[in-house]
Amino acid sequence: SGCRKWNGWQGAGCHPQPAPVRRLRMLRVFSMLVATGLLLACLTAYVLENYTVQPAFTEGSGGGHPRAEQPPYPGRAMDNIFWFLQVSDLHISRFIDPQRTPDFKKFCTETIDVIKPAIVFATGDLTDAKTKNRIGSVQHEIEWQTYQATLKQSRVLEKTKWIDIKGNHDAFNIPSLKSINNYYRKYSAHRQDGSFHYVHQTNFGNYSFICADATPSPGPKRPFNFFGFLNQNKMDELSKLASETVCSNQTIWLGHYTTSTIISASPGIQKVMSSAIAYLCGHLHTLGGLMPVLHSRNEQGTLELELADWMDNRKLVSLEITNTLVREKLWTVFSL
Repeated sequence: SGCRKWNGWQGAGCHPQPAPVRRLRMLRVFSMLVATGLLLACLTAYVLENYTVQPAFTEGSGGGHPRAEQPPYPGRAMDNIFWFLQVSDLHISRFIDPQRTPDFKKFCTETIDVIKPAIVFATGDLTDAKTKNRIGSVQHEIEWQTYQATLKQSRVLEKTKWIDIKGNHDAFNIPSLKSINNYYRKYSAHRQDGSFHYVHQTNFGNYSFICADATPSPGPKRPFNFFGFLNQNKMDELSKLASETVCSNQTIWLGHYTTSTIISASPGIQKVMSSAIAYLCGHLHTLGGLMPVLHSRNEQGTLELELADWMDNRKLVSLEITNTLVREKLWTVFSL
């Protein structure tokens, strides 16, 4: 059955759609296209607003540094320098990209042996936690076991300080932090929920690293776990951690979420981290290749440096600390 037409003659029983009906359908399609365009425009404007690099500070803008005449100084010797690595969004998966885990093991052996970092920070999404059809979410214990086995078999924990932070994928479908499905507490290197302060001690001073955990609890399923949340209690905890860094040469914050994807209580996450020289994060990958570099400087002067993912791009970053001033040019991205 159906309407057929031969040589301009339309068969019996066929009735063309009335013009008002066709116009209504075209109007609906047009409205959907306009709404989609507006949504994409708003998203693009939001991202550009949060990731537009402001002009760098000049020496005369804020006066001299209060510790300008104190060591450590940059020089030829290697006794006033250390470096660390950041890797993000590993997404160890049981279903896709079988080369991902062997490449991660290669990073934990060959790359670490060559670079010899003092610390390695894995800033979230350690596992993929997706269903086989890539639509739903579930915590697969085998993914966590694979992650832990790689750390142990490579013996990377004996070579460097390994600090792993939770990402939103690591908190999918977690009804409470005490849930048996909260595999982060069982298989990660850190194994403790919440934000924390790590102090790296050297013979030329201490360096503070504050790791901010903004994953929600309980952790909802996909796609309702994209934003991080810091309520007043968590913000007070972070403020307390920030106050512990006053005796350190420098402070660096790390987390999974970008500050633009964190909903925080007063005074706001950027304000609390204002004494830090940089905030290192992941989460947004490269926005589908549209934003391969997402670096910005917030109003308080703290650099925000979002690292592209390990999942597809195999990216990591190395930061050297040689004195009390760290410049953006010290960032080097290695592509394996």
